[in-house]
Amino acid sequence: MRDRTIVDVEKSWLSVGEKFLCRNIQSPTLYKTLKLGIFFWVNYSPGCGLSELKYSARDCQTLEKIFRDEIKPVPSELEFLVFHDDDSSSLPTRDKILETWKHIQVQSNDTVIFYFSGHGKLDENDRTVLCLRDTDATQLADTGLVLQNWLDQLANFNCKHKIALIDACHSGNVELPSKNGYVALLSCQP
Repeated sequence: MRDRTIVDVEKSWLSVGEKFLCRNIQSPTLYKTLKLGIFFWVNYSPGCGLSELKYSARDCQTLEKIFRDEIKPVPSELEFLVFHDDDSSSLPTRDKILETWKHIQVQSNDTVIFYFSGHGKLDENDRTVLCLRDTDATQLADTGLVLQNWLDQLANFNCKHKIALIDACHSGNVELPSKNGYVALLSCQP
């Protein structure tokens, strides 16, 4: 069975995501298997020529807090990887994220959550690219994260549950992988 949820951005999609997570995070199959939360927020992508975002940090911190506060008991192996542009040691650059992604190890019973809040742009091939701190608008696919590729990689993780939460323009411009245990909440419809 395929889990697919696309949320329209008319009101606050974050509140919908919060309700979904709070309702489902205490399910025995989810909270006991939660192994990894990967959170990105990018308020400012200087090379993209887009304005600075005001709420990416707040939204990401709210979701991270939900996971930290709502999961009881906390699984001993639970890890949060947080990349943001409020701290130079954790800047969300393409190289740093790709290097971290290569070393992620999950087991078949684990749950992985991936959250991104920031700008999304369409490249010359009409693909959605998530803009990072070092993304260059003239080379989007080579300097940002092509969302379709990212979602496909997440879907192919050999773990029980994969949850993608994407708060970026054009995020609904993807083909969601048809995998069991995969849920995607996207802030925009195609």
